[in-house]
Amino acid sequence: MPPKRKSNKKGKGKGRGRGRGKGKGKGKGKQKNTKKQNQQKKNKKKVPPPKIDQIINEFNKFNLEKADKLIKLEETNHPELSLIKLFRGLWHFRKKRIRDALRIYDEVATKGNLKEELVLTYLHYVYEPLKEYAKLRKAYEKAFAESNNTRHLQQIFDCYLKELNFDNLPKISDQCYKKTKNGDYLFWSPFSMLINEQSKEISEEEKKKLRKVALPQLEKILNEKIQKKQLLFLSEEFVQVYLQGLIRDQQYTKALQLIEKTVPRKFKITWERDQQLLELYYLSGNFEKTIKMAQYIILIKDPDNLVAFRTLIKTVFETNKKNPIEFLMKFIKQIQKKFPKNRASFIATIETYQKKIELINAQTKEKEENENENENEKEKEKENEKENEKENEKENELEEYLNYYLESIIHYIKTWGNKICCFRDVDGYLKKDFILQNEEFQKKFSKSIEFLNKESLLNIEEELESIRCVKRTLGLKLELRSGVSLIDSSLELFKEYCNDCVQFRNLESTERRPCDDLILISSQQFLLKYIKSGYSNESDLYCSLISMHKGLEESPYHFQFCLQLVRLYKLMGIMHHDIFEDKVEIKHIYYDSMTHVFVEDAFDLGFVKLVDDTIEGARKFHSSARVDVGSSVSSIAQQTRKYSMVAGLIEFAKKLEKSAQFESIVLIDYMKKVSQLATDLNKLKMSLFILEDVNDREKMFETSEGHFNSLSHNYDMDVLRFWGSNTDENKLLNETLYGKNNVYKNIYLKREKLILSMILEIIKLNTTKIKLIIQDLKENTLKLFLSESDDEEKKIYNESNIWNPLWQIVDLFVLVMENDKESNEENGKKITLLANSLKDSLNNIYQIIKNHLLNKDKTLNTKLLNLISTFVNKIFPIIMIILNVLHSKKLLSKISQFNEIVNQLITFWNEDFILYSETMQNKKQSKSNIANRISSLAKPIITLFDSDKVIENMSNIIYDSQNITLNYILKQSSAYALHLKKIIKQL
Repeated sequence: MPPKRKSNKKGKGKGRGRGRGKGKGKGKGKQKNTKKQNQQKKNKKKVPPPKIDQIINEFNKFNLEKADKLIKLEETNHPELSLIKLFRGLWHFRKKRIRDALRIYDEVATKGNLKEELVLTYLHYVYEPLKEYAKLRKAYEKAFAESNNTRHLQQIFDCYLKELNFDNLPKISDQCYKKTKNGDYLFWSPFSMLINEQSKEISEEEKKKLRKVALPQLEKILNEKIQKKQLLFLSEEFVQVYLQGLIRDQQYTKALQLIEKTVPRKFKITWERDQQLLELYYLSGNFEKTIKMAQYIILIKDPDNLVAFRTLIKTVFETNKKNPIEFLMKFIKQIQKKFPKNRASFIATIETYQKKIELINAQTKEKEENENENENEKEKEKENEKENEKENEKENELEEYLNYYLESIIHYIKTWGNKICCFRDVDGYLKKDFILQNEEFQKKFSKSIEFLNKESLLNIEEELESIRCVKRTLGLKLELRSGVSLIDSSLELFKEYCNDCVQFRNLESTERRPCDDLILISSQQFLLKYIKSGYSNESDLYCSLISMHKGLEESPYHFQFCLQLVRLYKLMGIMHHDIFEDKVEIKHIYYDSMTHVFVEDAFDLGFVKLVDDTIEGARKFHSSARVDVGSSVSSIAQQTRKYSMVAGLIEFAKKLEKSAQFESIVLIDYMKKVSQLATDLNKLKMSLFILEDVNDREKMFETSEGHFNSLSHNYDMDVLRFWGSNTDENKLLNETLYGKNNVYKNIYLKREKLILSMILEIIKLNTTKIKLIIQDLKENTLKLFLSESDDEEKKIYNESNIWNPLWQIVDLFVLVMENDKESNEENGKKITLLANSLKDSLNNIYQIIKNHLLNKDKTLNTKLLNLISTFVNKIFPIIMIILNVLHSKKLLSKISQFNEIVNQLITFWNEDFILYSETMQNKKQSKSNIANRISSLAKPIITLFDSDKVIENMSNIIYDSQNITLNYILKQSSAYALHLKKIIKQL
């Protein structure tokens, strides 16, 4: 046994085999180096393992301060760990520092260690709520490539669903099926093709190709189930998907075979087997079976099935039966007798006569067209005599069926007049062309209604409402045609409403009253008169407003009253903002379908809180709705299997994705930032260049005609009802109250995008792009303003040319920048001329304001106040930005008149305008002046009821709105003026 190694404490360096000199030294050196290495090893051993569980616990407790300390410690000890990096990203995410969080997460997703399941879990934790499904999918693809883990492949499939990306889904679903043998994945391969066929904007030829691939695959799955005798285990939704695909591909025979022979009858409950058979019999041209199936459904299954009645009626007429009316009426009367409490058979009576009338009219029209072609042929003169006799018979027949049609509608109102749905049921039948073009028939109908009104059905409130609505649909039109003036008609309707309010005073407070339509008609008739006066007779506008106030006093939560009141005030230049806090609850889909009624006006008039609340609500709705759609599709795949819902969800997602209203909201948000940060160039740059980084930047600045045509205007106009005397007047009322149409909405969006784009290019000093934008912006702004404004506003606009200073300051900016690159005398002269023009334009605007801001009765001119607000919101900020940019480049000295221009701005906003604002300081006197103006202009109507409360309410609304707008103007312009003074001092 070799001896144990002795300690080196004695006789250092004197071991055997070592020399005394150099050997001794070498031995010492080697020993020291070994000690150092051992110490490093000991130090490494002292580094504790990462405190993963502790950090997770702190995050779970939402204790971000402690989590931050632990993460900092681990960043020092374990800087290379992907999980620690993700914890830092999660900390940023919890602090709402989304950009910082995404930067870290993107780095880990592309370069990190994705073999750890916890790393993937935490990537999921942040990417999921931010809708970064594509990034999450790529991370799982990378992990799957390394691990070949089935769960990772399933997550890739799930991400594709949440992205609503069905192009690559067939390949992934096939892979998932091979790995799991789960039949649901096998189904999603052809199903994803059918989804693309339904939802993608592709040609019919491409749709056919997709169906050609998908339908045989679904048939194969079905056949396999039949062979294995597993048909009962097949999802009903699967059958519905396959069936609808066959129908869209016009394979009616195969679809019928699927329902009649292949699929068991157990499916009839969910997807209405008999209803599907009825549709397919009709589509395949098997009219005999169609008639039998329709009768079977009505008699045995559902006597109130209006679809079955309508299919029966059109089928009987298309089979060219000799006497379709006799056949149909015999069956319908049998149903009415057997099931007297079902409405569908009574509506079927009306539609049967309607079909016959339309058929007679079509035959008459065809005959007239043939006569026009052959009018020069003498041979047909004798035939014409015979034809004339037949024509007389046709006219008598038409009159006979018109009378039947009238009687069936009257009978329906008699039978169902006490139902709220009564008027909605008959309204469409009263608006048919053969009714609207036949005054004699209308008079006869009106007499019948008058008689019905006097019968003792009577005094059931819903019944009275239905009868009144029917009278207004036809009767009001007759009155106006007979020469009754709009103003007389409006006043009579208002009186009738006031009387009815007394009669129905004891009713429970509900959203609507039986007489509400009267006040709506009255208000809209006053408005029509105002429009037809060229927007000059303000008396009619005030009467229209008072009518709506009276209506809202009686029915405080009538949604249409609220909306119409908001828009009527807008015509005055007033924002009735309180109504959104007290009466109208903006919720859910309304953020996309109804905010267009007020949000743009609220921004223009300086209602900051209402705008902020709306922007926040709209962003939350869109963000959650888009997440919800992807999550719902994923849930359908994994849990509910309600496949028939997928196409509808995708359609909803497409509408949200292309929402014109959401684009408007986002633009308003950024324009608000421009207005607030115009004096701080650095903050403005940060705010706007964030916009440059977002994924949809191209969409936000896209101004092509194709982009605007692709937008979805998801306006909910179903709540709006207009009562003009004809369709053109209804359209005129709609356009006046709620905007002309989608084209003008697109013009507004284009203007806002161009303004924002121009500001970005000004900050970047890109004069070439600015020149292109400014020309487009000039045309767009003029088009928009003239399309929106009434005659008085156009007059003020033409006098003041309120946008001129913007065009001039931008041209001046371009010239100064170009002159700085290549200075010459000609550019110097142009700069001087432009600066003088800018001075003149500003002076002209100020003179207009001084001359027109106050009305003769010492109330504020609200329309001019709107123009000033537009100047402060849209034009002044750009002037400030340009001056700031030139100041930062030390180029303001190039404009010799700079001091004069700035002093002109400062003097006006700090001195002159404040004098006018003092008219609002005496609150009591201001409201008194407004009340006197209302009383003077609304004389025709205020004497008809106790109007003191309404006048006081209107005075408060007008005063508050003017005051908010005025204070906003003063606050913004004062901040600009203060900044301009700082620039002058620095110069």
